[in-house]
Amino acid sequence: MKGKSPLRLLLPVLALVLAVTAVPAGAASAEAASVRLVGDKTKLVTDPATTKVLLDNGIVPQPVGPTRSELLKRNRGVSVRYAFPITGGSVDLSALTGSIDHSGGLNFVNTNNGQSLLLTNFRIELGSAALTAEVNGDPAVRVAILDLDFSKAKIIGQGRVVRVKNVGASLTETAAAALNASLGVGFFSAGIDLGTAQVFARVAA
Repeated sequence: MKGKSPLRLLLPVLALVLAVTAVPAGAASAEAASVRLVGDKTKLVTDPATTKVLLDNGIVPQPVGPTRSELLKRNRGVSVRYAFPITGGSVDLSALTGSIDHSGGLNFVNTNNGQSLLLTNFRIELGSAALTAEVNGDPAVRVAILDLDFSKAKIIGQGRVVRVKNVGASLTETAAAALNASLGVGFFSAGIDLGTAQVFARVAA
């Protein structure tokens, strides 16, 4: 089950973890309505089957800027782990909304024809359970590229770092259409399993 409903069930738990982590004893409840994030990173491990399809068709998602990548060899095949630095954001504990901003991104390159699509400055939108990105370096053009599935997610509080693991990530219809048009292919479609994400968010003191 994807979309908003699983996230709405999970966010009260996230709110409790953030409140315990971020709010000093004796602080007024009104001050706990929102917490500010100051780091660290979101990791995405690509699905092996999807990775194989991309590589077989000459599509290479290259890391941009401070984004780091690592090749992983598993029983099911090859995956890539990307790490996108968190630059800020905030979570509203009362409305259960907010966003998490990142630097870096991915440049999807078709090695067969040289065409590409640049997606950068990712933003996790908690209210809509989506990940958005700027397209081709234009801050005025931001679209939802991934639907996030929180139905199997787990939350762990570690000091001032909140870890949200096992978040599913699938391609949106908008992203699929943009990739097909920009790369000169036709196999991208909405709902493709891109992989699994983990968020390591550091709460401001």
